[in-house]
Amino acid sequence: MAAHELSHQWWGHNAQMSPDYREGSGVLVETLEQYTQLMLYKNEYGNEKMLEMVKLYQDMYDSEKAFSGEEPLFNF
Repeated sequence: MAAHELSHQWWGHNAQMSPDYREGSGVLVETLEQYTQLMLYKNEYGNEKMLEMVKLYQDMYDSEKAFSGEEPLFNF
């Protein structure tokens, strides 16, 4: 959790990336933050534990989308 929050500082609230408020910009930054968190977790606990974390996030995503349905990330 701390790695993810630190990633917010690096990717989202810093000069590294300064996304505007266009559709999809939040998804881009959140994805970079999630990737950073997973790579730090992998470095600390190994690939197998990192994949367990990915599975946990996938399960959470799958259970939540049942309430909102499948929606596109970007509207053309």
